Amino acid sequence: MPPVIMNRRVDPGIPIHLASISRAALVQGIDSSGQQLHVGSPQRSGNVGQQVETILDQQRSLVVVLYSERGHQVRIRSVHFEAFKSLYDFTTDLDDLTVITGANGSGKSNLVDGLVFISNAYSHGLELAVSHGGGYENLAHRRTRRAKRPIRLTVEVELASEEVAEGLRYSGRRNRARDDDKTRSSAPPLIVRHDFAFRAVSQTLTADFEVTQESLAVLNMDGRILATIVRGGDGRITVKRVDDSQSNADLLDDILFLYERDGLLAEVKPDPSDLIVGKAFFIDIFGQVSRFLASIRVFQLSPHTSRLPGVASPRAQLELHGENLPGAADFLRRNHNEAWTNVESAMRTIMPTLEGVSIAYTEDRRISVQFRERGVGRPWNSSEVSDGTIQAFALLVAIFDPRASILVIEELENALHPWILRQLLQICQESPRQILLTSHSPVLLTAVPPGSVNLMWLEEGRSQIAQLATMDSEIADQVLDGEITIFELLDSGAVEQSLPRGLG
Repeated sequence: MPPVIMNRRVDPGIPIHLASISRAALVQGIDSSGQQLHVGSPQRSGNVGQQVETILDQQRSLVVVLYSERGHQVRIRSVHFEAFKSLYDFTTDLDDLTVITGANGSGKSNLVDGLVFISNAYSHGLELAVSHGGGYENLAHRRTRRAKRPIRLTVEVELASEEVAEGLRYSGRRNRARDDDKTRSSAPPLIVRHDFAFRAVSQTLTADFEVTQESLAVLNMDGRILATIVRGGDGRITVKRVDDSQSNADLLDDILFLYERDGLLAEVKPDPSDLIVGKAFFIDIFGQVSRFLASIRVFQLSPHTSRLPGVASPRAQLELHGENLPGAADFLRRNHNEAWTNVESAMRTIMPTLEGVSIAYTEDRRISVQFRERGVGRPWNSSEVSDGTIQAFALLVAIFDPRASILVIEELENALHPWILRQLLQICQESPRQILLTSHSPVLLTAVPPGSVNLMWLEEGRSQIAQLATMDSEIADQVLDGEITIFELLDSGAVEQSLPRGLG
């Protein structure tokens, strides 16, 4: 694992960035002079990018506060799938950095497909998400009869106080005076849980599908449900306040103001193949969750595809395999100066002789990427640089694009030199968004915090997942402490579930 700071002398009031330390890292051993900092071993969590801030009190001793530097305003807590491909009854938590490994055929790509499905369902609607996934038959669990068990998904999203306040600012009651500054500072963080299921109406391949259940729940951070919006079997939508305490009355008044109005939900009754999130929600906390989940971006980048010319457009984005990399880079250059500066700076770290990256027109009136190198008379075209250079550039454009809420990158290590891979991993750990990586790379699995690595495997056609470091209880502490690396654990064969078994 990457080294952590040990026995480092610090000055009072100076922040110490600890990019490789997890959320549950232990801070220990401040000496009597208040000048020496000891950081303990990382524990379970992938929440990297921590900061230790030292504060001098009246007794001239140091108070040490550990908090997350990354400060996600909205984040996925967990996702749950039922009867979705090999994810028959599957739940996983998502940390700031989550790494998934496992034998071929264990379901890693199916998990990625599940996140793509969620993004498509929120951005384009359930019907188009099913279509993009190859149709209901290709989404349903292979060993389940087509109309027997519905496909079900549950997503839990956490909103920080600031995001809740922003939602209340536009959606709350208008018949009473509101102090937006007060609301912004006093709004509690909340969890929104969206649960829905759908299935084919018959066993014929041409049969339609329909939503069989759907609910939205608002929870406090302890997991207690405050209110629900439920779609019944007949399609009717009901709103229920589960928590009737006076302390939450004003909060629920604001959250449910639009949905408790007579006849409103009846007017926007969704079709049997639609979700209510696509019909009934406005600029409020539910709308924030919907937009966040619609912005999940998945990448399986190919150097060959990333080299191809692109087109400039008002909102050009990098596509799945690296399509339109020049257009996405040009968008950042023109619209997000800080992101583009970060991309160029990171590229100079990887290529010390690089002077800059520019966008040029091709003969057929498209655009391409060029790399200017110190001491070389003309720029290098994307077709002339190495696979590793173009792959690294595509990854940096993906990582620094501020429009993505969550990044899912399959096999980050492809075409990359180990040193460059470590630099990119450091950038991932410091990213302001959640990142999920799938990988078999010994370099990657050794470089990330052990607690961030999860193993997937298949049992009777059903994918399972667990934190890899703790699967062998006899050596779990040694793995978490870094005495045994994750790759050494895998290579030893000590974890039986990590070994290849069959075709699925």
